[in-house]
Amino acid sequence: MTVINALRFDKYSGVMVCDEQTTYGNFERKIDSADKIQTIIDNDIEIQQKISACLGCSGTVLIAAELRSRIRNMIRDRYREFKTNIINKEDAFIRLEDVAKMAFESAKEIKMRHIDSIISAKYNFNIRDFISGSYANESSSYSIEHREIIDHVLSLLSWKGMIEDVRYVFLNRSILAGLDPSGEFDIYVLSMIDGSLSKAQSIFQSVGSGQDISDLVFIRWSMNKTLEERLNGFAPEDGLLAIINATNAASTNNIGVGGYFNIVLFNGKETNPEKRRVEISDHRAKLSCEIASAYQFDFISRDNACGLLKDLIIDQKPFDDVNESLFSMAGNPAGMRRFLRGYKRG
Repeated sequence: MTVINALRFDKYSGVMVCDEQTTYGNFERKIDSADKIQTIIDNDIEIQQKISACLGCSGTVLIAAELRSRIRNMIRDRYREFKTNIINKEDAFIRLEDVAKMAFESAKEIKMRHIDSIISAKYNFNIRDFISGSYANESSSYSIEHREIIDHVLSLLSWKGMIEDVRYVFLNRSILAGLDPSGEFDIYVLSMIDGSLSKAQSIFQSVGSGQDISDLVFIRWSMNKTLEERLNGFAPEDGLLAIINATNAASTNNIGVGGYFNIVLFNGKETNPEKRRVEISDHRAKLSCEIASAYQFDFISRDNACGLLKDLIIDQKPFDDVNESLFSMAGNPAGMRRFLRGYKRG
């Protein structure tokens, strides 16, 4: 259970935000420790080749870790080929679209391997045998003809009836977002449920159990944007307030979303390669949630909320300075202090 949100500010910049809550002990307990958005490109490659890519995964932790590891290794192998002149150096080392395709191919392979292992353990034949209609065991050959077995294997392959045996495989969706070497920002959505890869068709994208709540907030906000703004961009602080509001709403209304947020900013116009991608997951992330909540409950104005988020997240001003500004802007600082501590509003 989680929420992964992504938003495009303009052609060259955007942001990803997720929560950190996960479950353990057969889904019986919750802990706030998951690192759901991670870079899938080694830091030295990212800086030298000016490409940034982060993968935010919703679903099974095991599948997410395997997917990230496989993509990262594929990119490393490609980089070795590039450095040894196997790949034409007149071309870009790799583009974000290529990374998205790697993610799609990796997801397909992981999905089939896990399902294949389940079928093999239960019936002693694999997917290839099932397609051929027979399998060999020692010196004998057997036809796969039993109707119940065929129906069950087809259910495992298609998740017909949402069969529990493969639930952990199919219930995985991811957002891949980042910067192309050209500096352009893009968002891709990867789904194991229907085996698809697509570029986000809107300025925002959400996946996870908190998607329904986040989408409502995003839709309400984006409907007030002009076509010009949706196509060519708007102030990053405006987008930051929107995406944090969406993630806050998911955390408030969905039992599977919670903890501190992880905020990842992308800026393709940044000349310093080390600052093109900035990750914020400490006390500043918590303060950003409180700023958005203070605006939502009318303790500060929208302009003040946007200004504070710009200072804190974009301009990287000191935490204490922004925190002090937040309380100085509040019309009712004592009431806001109690609200942020968890008291119900009277």
